[in-house]
Amino acid sequence: MKKLIILIICIFQIDQTVLSAQCFEDRHSTNWFDGWVSCSVSASPNPALKSGHWILYDLTALYKISSLRIWNTNDPQHLDWGTSKLHISYSEDSIIWKNVGDITLEKASGSNTYEGSDWIPLDIPKAKYILLTSKESFGGSCHGIAEVNFQAEKVKINTASKDELSIPKPLSLVLTPNPFSQLLRLNIQDAIPGNYILNVHNSIGDLVDFRKVSVQSGEESLEVDARSWPAGSYVFTLTNDKMQVRIVGIKMTPQ
Repeated sequence: MKKLIILIICIFQIDQTVLSAQCFEDRHSTNWFDGWVSCSVSASPNPALKSGHWILYDLTALYKISSLRIWNTNDPQHLDWGTSKLHISYSEDSIIWKNVGDITLEKASGSNTYEGSDWIPLDIPKAKYILLTSKESFGGSCHGIAEVNFQAEKVKINTASKDELSIPKPLSLVLTPNPFSQLLRLNIQDAIPGNYILNVHNSIGDLVDFRKVSVQSGEESLEVDARSWPAGSYVFTLTNDKMQVRIVGIKMTPQ
């Protein structure tokens, strides 16, 4: 039996980072800070969209998404910050993007009984990342939304492949911070001691960083200077002759 999951994502700070917050079932508060607001454009993770007002959701796993529901900015003093035209993109790896298209949203009521939009049908077969771009507001200088729900089914994946490099389960890479804007730290954890190669590629496959890494005790920490990198998504790949692991990082425009 297929099981549908409702992913409830509440956003509460002026940032491109999605965090968890308290949700009210079907209703939304009238606080302007209880949501996402963008007052300046930044380069989009989707190269086809260039710069704009956007927010990126990392669902942490692959989902088939059948519909979404949106609550617009509901502060009575800033209803014009609400999004009237929203573009939806999705990706499995934050590198290759597919576009769903634009949807039109209604302005919020400014009341604490505001219940958002009806469920909007979507056909997203497999996505880990959802990119929402506000193309038009209701005349305000900022763009925002308050809350998003996705109706989704988790995708089962067979990861076994004889053609792929063997990836030991404990080996991992951790980027801090992620998203990043200038300097970042790459932490290699639970690695087999030995020599590794680190490659960093941008969203179109260009190599932006290459270095040899010697891991002595199973853990290593590297500082990476990303100040000269354009905003967008980057793939960090660590390999040796027996194993490989990847992680995706997002470069933000410094505020």
